Amino acid sequence: MGKRLGLVFTMIGTLGIVLTLWRSQATGKSTADTPDKVIKQTMHTVTKDTENSVTQADFNPFGSQFHQFLKTRSDDVSVAIYDKNTGQTYSYHGDAVYCPASTVKVPIMAETLEKTDGNLAEEQQEQLTTMIENSDDDAATDLWEENGGTAAMQTFMSELGMSHTVANNAWGLSTTTASDMLKTMELFAYPNHILTNSERAYGLNLMENVEADQRWGVSAGVAPDATIALKNGWSPETWSDWRINSLGYINGDGRDYVIAVYTISNPTEQYGIDTIEGISRIIWSEFGTNH
Repeated sequence: MGKRLGLVFTMIGTLGIVLTLWRSQATGKSTADTPDKVIKQTMHTVTKDTENSVTQADFNPFGSQFHQFLKTRSDDVSVAIYDKNTGQTYSYHGDAVYCPASTVKVPIMAETLEKTDGNLAEEQQEQLTTMIENSDDDAATDLWEENGGTAAMQTFMSELGMSHTVANNAWGLSTTTASDMLKTMELFAYPNHILTNSERAYGLNLMENVEADQRWGVSAGVAPDATIALKNGWSPETWSDWRINSLGYINGDGRDYVIAVYTISNPTEQYGIDTIEGISRIIWSEFGTNH
């Protein structure tokens, strides 16, 4: 009899444990649904500055207009934006890996200014000017090597928190993400401990004066009196598979943001430019409507 009662109590205890676990799952404490949530957050994330976490809490620049536009495009797209007005960072496939092409010239410029403390030799000034305003590749290669080569650039990028970026001896074929490259434009757009204000102003001036045929990209749709500082990149993986990228700082008409748009699988160079410019018009409009 005693053994039977013991067995009964044991069964009751086991049943209690099972019921407790079931209730835990029913109240949402289980992590079984997290994989789907992680996938969605990777596609579209919003990170809020703690000082501005209440402001524009529900704003999402990647709304229906953005998604409807992408349905008309066949290329792969990644976007990252930091909005100074709200202190929020937004990304769409922000951690997808791309080759930066000539947008890597922005961190090359930042590294040069940081290493020289802004005391540039005349030759370095000429190299930076032609590298940014004319996208001269030889100037970029010279500065890359003078700054210490691939290892030095990798160290510099790591210091900036570019944890998904890998420098390559062929600098345009480094691998990076829109979210990482956004950090390099933030160096020039906003005060920081890496570059002085005068160094920032020097770099912004160069990016505000790129030659006329390179002023496409994230400048599209922006008010004509707004400040636009940008650096674009373009490179064919094959002649039917272009990498087209645009990195910029936009300030005016109540907007103040930095934006990185990276694309691949473009059938032509112009196709990628059209994709980026369509996105740029939407983003400019969205920030104007919701600020």
